[in-house]
Amino acid sequence: MPYHTGDDGFNSVGFSPDGKFLYVGNDAGIVRLYENFDDFHPNSNSLSTFDANRITSIATTNQYWLSTSTDGILRRYNQFSDSSPEHIWSSSLAATCVATSKGGWVAVASEGPDIMLVNLYDIQETKKLQGHRGNVRKLSWHPHKNLLASCGADGKLLVWDTAAHRSEPLTDVAMLLPSIADHESLAYKYDCSAVWHPSGDCFFVATSTRTIVKVDSSSWKSTTLFIPPQNPVTALAVSPNGAYLAIASNHQVSILDVVKKNVIATHTNPDEDPSKKPCITQIAFQPNANALVWVTTIGTFTRLTDVVPGKYPSPFEKIQVREPEPPVQNDVADLLQQIDAANAVDNEGEQKEVEDEEKGDDTGEVSDAEDEPSLVQVTSLQEHFQPGETPLSQNKKYLAINKIGYIERTEVPGLDSSMESHHIIDVKFFDESKRRRIHFTDEVGYTLGYLGERGILLAANSKIETEPAQVLFRPYLDMNASEEWTYQLNPGCSIVGIASGALAPRGSTKNMSDGDLDGRILGMGGQFVSMVASHEWVFVVHGPASSVDGSQNLSYTLINFEDFSVRQRDLLPLGENVQLKWIGITEEGAPAIFDSVGRIHVLTKYRIPHHASWARIFDSELLERKQGKHESYWPIAIFGSTLLCVILKGNDTHPSHPLPPPQELPIEMPFTSENKAEEKVAREHLLLEILRDGLDDQLTNDEIVKTEQNMDKDLVLLIQSACKLSQIPRAIELAKLIHNARFLDAVLKIAQFYRFEGLEEKIRALKAIREAEEDQRLIIAREKRAQWTRPDPLVRGLADVSYAAPQTKTFQHSEPPPTISRPGLALAVPVKETTRFPASSSSMPPPPLPSDSTSSENKRKRDEVDDFASSQDSVLPPPKQKVNPFARKNGVDTNRNPFGVKGGANRTTIQKSDSFFDKVETAEDAPKSTAKRGPKPKDKKKEGPKQTTLFGMMMDKKEKARVADSETQDSDVSMSDFSVVADESQPELPEEWEETQPVDMVETQPVMQES
Repeated sequence: MPYHTGDDGFNSVGFSPDGKFLYVGNDAGIVRLYENFDDFHPNSNSLSTFDANRITSIATTNQYWLSTSTDGILRRYNQFSDSSPEHIWSSSLAATCVATSKGGWVAVASEGPDIMLVNLYDIQETKKLQGHRGNVRKLSWHPHKNLLASCGADGKLLVWDTAAHRSEPLTDVAMLLPSIADHESLAYKYDCSAVWHPSGDCFFVATSTRTIVKVDSSSWKSTTLFIPPQNPVTALAVSPNGAYLAIASNHQVSILDVVKKNVIATHTNPDEDPSKKPCITQIAFQPNANALVWVTTIGTFTRLTDVVPGKYPSPFEKIQVREPEPPVQNDVADLLQQIDAANAVDNEGEQKEVEDEEKGDDTGEVSDAEDEPSLVQVTSLQEHFQPGETPLSQNKKYLAINKIGYIERTEVPGLDSSMESHHIIDVKFFDESKRRRIHFTDEVGYTLGYLGERGILLAANSKIETEPAQVLFRPYLDMNASEEWTYQLNPGCSIVGIASGALAPRGSTKNMSDGDLDGRILGMGGQFVSMVASHEWVFVVHGPASSVDGSQNLSYTLINFEDFSVRQRDLLPLGENVQLKWIGITEEGAPAIFDSVGRIHVLTKYRIPHHASWARIFDSELLERKQGKHESYWPIAIFGSTLLCVILKGNDTHPSHPLPPPQELPIEMPFTSENKAEEKVAREHLLLEILRDGLDDQLTNDEIVKTEQNMDKDLVLLIQSACKLSQIPRAIELAKLIHNARFLDAVLKIAQFYRFEGLEEKIRALKAIREAEEDQRLIIAREKRAQWTRPDPLVRGLADVSYAAPQTKTFQHSEPPPTISRPGLALAVPVKETTRFPASSSSMPPPPLPSDSTSSENKRKRDEVDDFASSQDSVLPPPKQKVNPFARKNGVDTNRNPFGVKGGANRTTIQKSDSFFDKVETAEDAPKSTAKRGPKPKDKKKEGPKQTTLFGMMMDKKEKARVADSETQDSDVSMSDFSVVADESQPELPEEWEETQPVDMVETQPVMQES
């Protein structure tokens, strides 16, 4: 049931630690103490004290309660006595806020950047903290440690370690708070305190982007906890047990479940007049009850009970958390399960409950996932950003800063609570002679910006889920509305990054919609981080949701605009606990990155597919100007060997408003050598590679020629230094890097001066090579570039099916393969001859053809070529084949004795022919002729050699006859087993017949007889 005191000008509220007393201050300098929470009428309550001026803040301890007012005095009151207040601190300016710690310290701030710490038990002990540039708006202490969080009007949120002897803040959390310069504005009255969780592990804060984030106290990294659907957040309060968060938005209060991240209840004060539009400026949970109290801008005070519905756990009772079971290290399955559970944590730190929702509702137990032990430390992915984007500071924010200029968005608050704030977009250029300044009122609410080569790109996400997000492009030259175009996304989609690399042809209309086919939607792996574009490609950085090795594990993808092909893809060179701060494009067109430790890397060989590598060219920690200084650098652009940046002093993390003049820093590669000339040569060589890769069909250009000449001059100086130290191998290696042959003449003079004849000889040979290759060096380099960028050849066409063999399936035919005739490997088969000379090849049987195991249906048809070949073969005579007389004949059993007796036949004896042998014996017995032969006539032509056997050569007639007789009787069986019967029709031979003369013989048929 809500209660309120009416329009009494209340503006601050506070409970005692035990929740028994409530202190409420008003604009009249009155602090009222309430002990009976059932009656809040002013006449029924005691008047505690009067202050001279308006109360601004109230803080309590177990023994005291303190108040600050506009007279600049911090007063301390004893809670258990009516004694006069004690002034423990005073200032000439109005005191704005006060906070107490459990360690006995009180922090107080006035309308200024300083914070004063006073010991409550010894007010003479004080400390002064300095770090803000504007007024300090709110202060809050860590529940258990000596850590103090301060929120300033400059948008900074600083955390101080008061126990350490240091005047600088412990950390500067990324710019989360809005920067407000007008102290009388409505937004300045909002409670922007960092609300600590009772455990002290984190705190909650409302950001300038109308979101609620949770900042981890161990790493000081912020993650989004909740995004209110409407209106800005004006105050926050956490429940005593840390389970719920009260979110005030104008005159409405929402109760958020911190673990489940959902709103469980919403409350308003029905007695308040909605027409007055009261805005809640401070809210607090009662430590010992389910109740809330708050004050508004119209001076009303409200206490609301039963803020947390009965089905949920109480907001003030201690939460019972089930103790996690210790992991069993020897159980591999349980160990892997715990690792998977740790990897399941998303980038916003969402934890899973130990018990399900139904069990928690019935038993009132809530799981605190942050207390669960983890085997690995999960590193969340860093927040996505636009290159050159800064947080909101002093109602201003840079949407983009690059070498062209910057986009500045200014938030203009409404004149009163009935008017909403609006924004102004101002685009300024460093060279206004080329581009005109752009200034217009933003009625859409653009939050993202990008400065491209042809125009500006702006994007805005819708505050209502049913409305689409949109992108606006406005060219530089034509600023009229007819040339700009917009693109709307589907409802429910949000824009996290934009980039502009090219412009549509002049005169064309580009009204992009969901049905337009002007582009392509590419799916990226991982979560988006940032991107930047040139006129050729877009450089996209993305990464996993989380990692377990302490590094971001970010990847990049270089996508070509022409055909949307991926030119390069690899990891970013970021080490452990290092984040990406900036990405951009150098003047030469190479992608570059800047990390949180001040290092710059440039991507080389990015035009050659899969050949890119990161080269470190800058390390801010090694700069000479930084030695002894506490400064950092905000990169804007890279021009050759020059870094254009904004120098940030002290703990500043981003440029202030207005933008300081950019300064130029020389880029030096972090070499360990103290020789600056070596570093310059290496840097120029890297620059030459990038410039040469950018050439298309050109052989060279003026910039490359100039860079080569400067590099050759430096090389000559290094060679001279090497010769002075007698380092001949070093001089030779340096001479090989010289591009122009005319610079080798200077090297020859150096070698002659130091009388290095060997070096002189090698330089002359190198010069000859340079002069010979001078005309072809650039041409070869161009051909090499064209080879890397040459498109892949077209796919080969399919073969003509008319000449292709039919495709058969595996295991389609089960017939054995056809036999192949190999006469040389066949077994020998004996053949009976009537003469000692073998038969001619023409009389031998032809070799058997291979058997065809396939049917005629499976045979392929002969084509025209086969038919033509067949016709030619039928006309030409077949070639003469050589037949091995000892080859095996088909159909003959090799295991059977050819001279054996057939089964079932009569055994007969082969009779010897008498006519032939009788004539031979008669001729041998005849008397030899003693008449000498006369000489042969000289004119008689010499006849060719006569045919004979190897045994018949170089033998007389008797020897020939003896050998012939032995050949006829040679056999592997005895002659007694068979005999040969000669045919009587054999012709008779004349007396002058010789064995070498051929004669037609009639083959006799063997007749087998039994012996």
